Amino acid sequence: MTHRIRGKVKLIHKHGKIFGVIMGDDLRDYFFIPSLMQYPHAFHALEQHSPVEFMAKATPTGLRAVDISVLISVTETTYGESSAHQ
Repeated sequence: MTHRIRGKVKLIHKHGKIFGVIMGDDLRDYFFIPSLMQYPHAFHALEQHSPVEFMAKATPTGLRAVDISVLISVTETTYGESSAHQ
């Protein structure tokens, strides 16, 4: 596969053997470890359901997510609101 896939973290294991599983938008599961992330130190900030984007790699043991980046959702902010009550 040559395009980036979006998905959400399905499982995250941060103790002992450190790894995770992403469910891609294509409904396939992709195994990953911190070193396969663009920023490996961001692994510890991941939670279940965190949105991510990645490249898929087929291996003899199954699909892997590589070059993983964490997507940040931007919430709508309203500017210029007055806090005064009338």
